[in-house]
Amino acid sequence: HTTPRMQTRYVLALFYFSLVQYDWPRLKRDLNMYYDQHECNWQGIVCRDGEISKLYSGGLPWILEGTIPSELNHLTGLQELELSFEKISGIEAPIHQLYSLNISQNNVQSDSLPVIFEMTNLETLDLFSNLLNGTLPQEMDNLRNLSKFSSAIGEAVL
Repeated sequence: HTTPRMQTRYVLALFYFSLVQYDWPRLKRDLNMYYDQHECNWQGIVCRDGEISKLYSGGLPWILEGTIPSELNHLTGLQELELSFEKISGIEAPIHQLYSLNISQNNVQSDSLPVIFEMTNLETLDLFSNLLNGTLPQEMDNLRNLSKFSSAIGEAVL
């Protein structure tokens, strides 16, 4: 029987192991350090009412590289994802519950934009300093709640 806490830990382990590609022994050691702690006490995690509401990379001892896994959808309380100054290249699938996505200063390419523009709850989107080119696609109209946007293509407070 899978408990909600076990599922949360599985998703977090999957998130870290899929994005920390160069130093798995250190990652495993660092995550084992958290074994006895509640996830809300882990570095890079903010909780609200005992549920993960924000993941951020500031202060983590590893560089995150690759594609953000779709399993983050299982963290139903997750509202903010702040993974700036990393080597993120894209997102596997929309994370529909997000209100804020900051993946500035990464390696995100224009082909990732359709997935991002399916995240219709976004109010804040920061894509500044990535590998984006061209014009903003029509799909950006899907982001009806968007009030703050930043990218190399354009910036606006809407």
